[in-house]
Amino acid sequence: MTLVFVLVWLLLGGIGGYTLGYRLGKRDGHRQERLRVPLMLRARALQTGTCPVCDKCSNGLD
Repeated sequence: MTLVFVLVWLLLGGIGGYTLGYRLGKRDGHRQERLRVPLMLRARALQTGTCPVCDKCSNGLD
C-alpha cells in the first residue's frame, strides 16, 4: 500500500513538473522573442544605412 502511494505521488509530481516546465518554456520563448526585436531593428538600420532610433537620418550619425 505504501509503495502504491509513493508511486502515485511520483507520477503526479512528474506530470506536474512536466506541465510547469512546458508553460515556463513557452513563457521564456516569448521573453526571448521580445528581446530579439530591438536587435533585428538595429540590424535592419545598419543594412539600410538609416538611424535605428528615428528612421530619418541618412547615415545613422545625424
